[in-house]
Amino acid sequence: MSCVGLWLALEDANRSNGCLWGLKGIHKQGLSRRFRRLPQGGVGFDGPAPDWSSLMPEFEPIECSAGTLVLLHGENVHYSAENTSPVSRHSWTLHVVESAAPYVWAPDNWAQRQPERPWTPLYDSSSSSSSSSSS
Repeated sequence: MSCVGLWLALEDANRSNGCLWGLKGIHKQGLSRRFRRLPQGGVGFDGPAPDWSSLMPEFEPIECSAGTLVLLHGENVHYSAENTSPVSRHSWTLHVVESAAPYVWAPDNWAQRQPERPWTPLYDSSSSSSSSSSS
């Protein structure tokens, strides 16, 4: 797995105001399609959208209180339902991806920066050292 989604509820999220819905265990089946850079420019999917209609009854609501952090496996199928209430449901989303060697991204991965503007790592693993102390 090279991607983890972090979804932080800034307000309570429930069925009426559009909480997340997830499909348990679907990540074990692997990716159904990839979002990638297109040869003609821009980005898009490499195949048609899967028909999830037969699995809709199996999706489960992820209702949570403000301040809850939901972690999503990079291959989990999830969606947010329509907010049918007068109450907002704001959230903050971040995706973190693997970049340490020997991990190599596919050349057509959509989330790559130009070589002259590489991603800034959150930490430098090459500077970590092990130390021991005696008592």
